[in-house]
Amino acid sequence: MKLEILKEELTSALSIVSRIAIRNPNLPILEGVLLEAGKSSLSLTTTDLEVGTQWWSLAKVEKPGKVVVPARIFSDLVKLIDDQKIQLESEQNSLVVKYQNGKDQIQGLEIDDFPLLPQTEEKTWVEIDSFKFCQGLKQVLYCAASSESRPEISGVYLLFEAKRLTLAATDSFRLAEKIAEPVEKSQGLKKELAFILPAKTVQQVVSVFETTGKTIKIYLSEDQMVFEVSVDSASHPQGRIVSRLIEGVYPDYRGVIPKSFQVSAQLSRSRLLNKIKAANLFSDQVNEVQLGVRSKEGQLSVESRSTKIGKSESFLPATIQGEDLTISFNSRYLIDVLSNLSSQEVILQFNDEGKAGLLKPAGDSSYQYVLMPIKSA
Repeated sequence: MKLEILKEELTSALSIVSRIAIRNPNLPILEGVLLEAGKSSLSLTTTDLEVGTQWWSLAKVEKPGKVVVPARIFSDLVKLIDDQKIQLESEQNSLVVKYQNGKDQIQGLEIDDFPLLPQTEEKTWVEIDSFKFCQGLKQVLYCAASSESRPEISGVYLLFEAKRLTLAATDSFRLAEKIAEPVEKSQGLKKELAFILPAKTVQQVVSVFETTGKTIKIYLSEDQMVFEVSVDSASHPQGRIVSRLIEGVYPDYRGVIPKSFQVSAQLSRSRLLNKIKAANLFSDQVNEVQLGVRSKEGQLSVESRSTKIGKSESFLPATIQGEDLTISFNSRYLIDVLSNLSSQEVILQFNDEGKAGLLKPAGDSSYQYVLMPIKSA
């Protein structure tokens, strides 16, 4: 392998794929990045056996070939090079990195040990706007369970239908559902298809594809999901993420979403977020914050107290429907949802202090967030 590549191209590609490379004493090959030089591009690939990322960059290729080197060492080295152009050349089982005023040689890893990414199956796929898709993932991801004791809720649920995609996540204390933007194109999607995508994969998809400004193509199969964005006039995509799926049946979460409410309050999202953040400074170990609906005053109160720190109480103007109500929630759960919405106002809906509440952006029926209250002792 012998080629020349712009430092900017190489740095960008390494920042994308190196997130997946992990330190593994039992499988040191997983610390590596596979470099493959084609006709006019350099492909970089990493995998942790659960999710793999591949990215192509333009390069002036003199001799095709491939080599595997430690991803972190290679990435750190490239960042320190001042020159705009970098020459890469493989020598036996090592990579020589040349630039104007220096040359470094990185000892490679055994190329035959590097796991191959599964091939793309083109039978069933959908296309959707990458930015809107990633925004939807971000609006539900934080609700996925962090514990692996119930693996079926440790990822994000995706339900593909002919004209729309539904995303959902829950940790049994809260639930977020987002009806994503309509599917632009599809092939082979003859019935509803549901999958559970690992949270790690969701994070990688968002970080890689959110700002590409392109359509993302999603290939669907029983045991894996593949995400691709294309590049003009090339026989390969710009980038690809291949991920395993979580086995199991996702809970029927729609049954826990309240259908009607006795109390409703509409108010500024940003102001509510700031008041909850302030109250969180004074909350106890369970991050309890108390919301009070005051119908006569047209206000929502936000209170918290701690025997060690002190107490906080503030009021926000709100459009109220229903009777007065006081209910407590985990402040962190409220901060998560309010930080991931962009609407100017939100609507809070309740029944009583012991039942789940619902939060949604005003004027947007595509998103809803269900939150269990903290019950008073």
